[in-house]
Amino acid sequence: SRVPIVKISDQTSGVHCDISMQNDLSLYKDALLRSYVKIDSRFQKLVALVKTWAKARAINDAAAHTLNSFGYTLLIIQFLQVCSPPVFP
Repeated sequence: SRVPIVKISDQTSGVHCDISMQNDLSLYKDALLRSYVKIDSRFQKLVALVKTWAKARAINDAAAHTLNSFGYTLLIIQFLQVCSPPVFP
């Protein structure tokens, strides 16, 4: 099922945000991402960089049949698990 998303942005700071309701899975996603940030704080900066890169190339929009931000985040986690030496277990 699809969850309605409200997209907001602040033109002054350039910050974009998606707000959804009734998404219990987001609590688990948040806990997962926080645990990775605790392992290595660079993870958060790398995710922000990749999301900015993807958005600038218009390839960060699930409605347009491209990966969403969480999809890119999962790719980053996978990369950091298989690189040598691994950053994440």
